[in-house]
Amino acid sequence: MFTAKKKTVLIAGGGFAGVYAFLKLHAAYHKSEEVAIEMVSRENYFLFTPLLHEVATGGVSRDNILYNLRVILGCCLARFHRANIQQIDLSARTVHTSKGSLHYDVLIYALGSNAVLPHAAATRDARVVPLKRLEDAHNLKNGILNIFEQGEQPEFAVVGGGPTGVEIAAELNEFLKDICVLFPDERRRVRLSLVHAGERLLPTFHSELGERAKVYLEKKGVAVFLNEKIVHITPREAVTERGASIPTALTVWTTGVSAHKVPFLPEVPIDSKKRILVTDYLNLKAFPEVFIAGDAASPPLFGKRGGLPMTAQAAVASGNAAARNAIAFLKGGPLRPFRYRHQGDLFSLGHWMAGAEIGGFRFFGHLAWWLWRTIYLSKLIGLRNKVRVAADWTMNLFLPRDLNSY
Repeated sequence: MFTAKKKTVLIAGGGFAGVYAFLKLHAAYHKSEEVAIEMVSRENYFLFTPLLHEVATGGVSRDNILYNLRVILGCCLARFHRANIQQIDLSARTVHTSKGSLHYDVLIYALGSNAVLPHAAATRDARVVPLKRLEDAHNLKNGILNIFEQGEQPEFAVVGGGPTGVEIAAELNEFLKDICVLFPDERRRVRLSLVHAGERLLPTFHSELGERAKVYLEKKGVAVFLNEKIVHITPREAVTERGASIPTALTVWTTGVSAHKVPFLPEVPIDSKKRILVTDYLNLKAFPEVFIAGDAASPPLFGKRGGLPMTAQAAVASGNAAARNAIAFLKGGPLRPFRYRHQGDLFSLGHWMAGAEIGGFRFFGHLAWWLWRTIYLSKLIGLRNKVRVAADWTMNLFLPRDLNSY
């Protein structure tokens, strides 16, 4: 039973930043008589987004990358609220939701980001699918299977040559091969393209890894287009700025992300990607009890670098830092500046192949693939999910992927 004397820390958002902020707060205030921790989220589950592309291509079951937030937070959480946030009144320290208003003494805002679809789609019939939420994975998988079922031309394009685009292109290529076992007459008509506006794939990695990824994908049958910006998409093709026509019945859009934004009273300053400008301590200058973490945060140190990376790794780090400073704020102690230390990057290219750049070392091949799977498996929340994903991966080495529509 919580008393009125308790201070309330409210976490807005149940993604990587919000969940890891809770875990740190929980370690500090387990069974506390002084602080109550609450969370509000539009979903009742935590989604392990780094494996979303494998759900979209039948490699991993959707249930195995979800973990119920009530289970994660159930130990000493005051209350979990499944609701949409409609407005945040900073002066009144109140979050207005679709299910009522919530008071806080300290707020950790971690609502993440949304995919930004292009204005290039010429008609509503042009099928353009992002890959950011669980329903996106459903829509992509169902859309691909429906194209085969309806006898349409099985041509697909992935736009964006970053890690997400490269990974989904590699997995989609293997997915299409498994589908063609059921549709042998379509085997020769299948076409998959990867279109990137930059001069090389994986621009955040060393150029050697980007080039090796390109060679590997092309060897597997993926048509790679570089220096091509998509400006027009119809139900049959994607047209580039230079006039090239890339046939596609369904386009996966992996480029363009904007922070999820709800109205604040008073308004808060934001950057070009709608991320909230914060201090070095990840809080608002005018409202120091409000901390911003994850994709929503734009710390001053990262302004000159294009902002804090919108990745799970950065979300975890900023979520931990926001929680640490929230604890210090409640105790009246000094806050610590947030300094993000990048731990390295990995990308998958399907069965037995991946790339990694860790601590100045670069790996490409089977070792990188083993590292990728080992690290991602360790980051999954819950023993059940770890075991089931490992089982999915093992079966995929010998058996076709899941080819069912949802």
